[in-house]
Amino acid sequence: MKNLIILITMIAAFSANARSLYPEIYTAKILTERTQKDHQVFLQGNLEVNKMRNTIKMTLLHGPHCPPFAFCIEVLYTQEINLPIVNTSTDECGAKTYTALKDERPVDGIFEYVRVTDYTDYVCPTFNILPETAINTEKRFYDRINGREVINRNYYTAEALELF
Repeated sequence: MKNLIILITMIAAFSANARSLYPEIYTAKILTERTQKDHQVFLQGNLEVNKMRNTIKMTLLHGPHCPPFAFCIEVLYTQEINLPIVNTSTDECGAKTYTALKDERPVDGIFEYVRVTDYTDYVCPTFNILPETAINTEKRFYDRINGREVINRNYYTAEALELF
């Protein structure tokens, strides 16, 4: 009887710390971009929120912005942003927010920030039309030639985050 109680306690202790066999990886297709860049055209993008690795990964594909009847080189530019998640929260209306950032400015690097807000479970009334997923990005660095800090902010909308 004593061995049975020890066995049950060991099983309960191991099952309490067990991880899921299926990793929580959410993906979405990025639909639109509102940006400050006027020399590139947004073509497509993918978003991945990986809760097992605790990272947000964005892959963006841009093409050149050519004036009508102009000869432009067809070069596609791929940008990948991969940042660690520092905060996950759910507000009282049901919007889930994942915040990821990396600050390398103390070593002459850049500051990158991504905030992904999932509005699929949003229940509060609003006058605005909310996308299924909203993505805000910010990149800051110091421009040594002009002697000032450069700030680039972008806003994206995406489909609903779905389990991969």
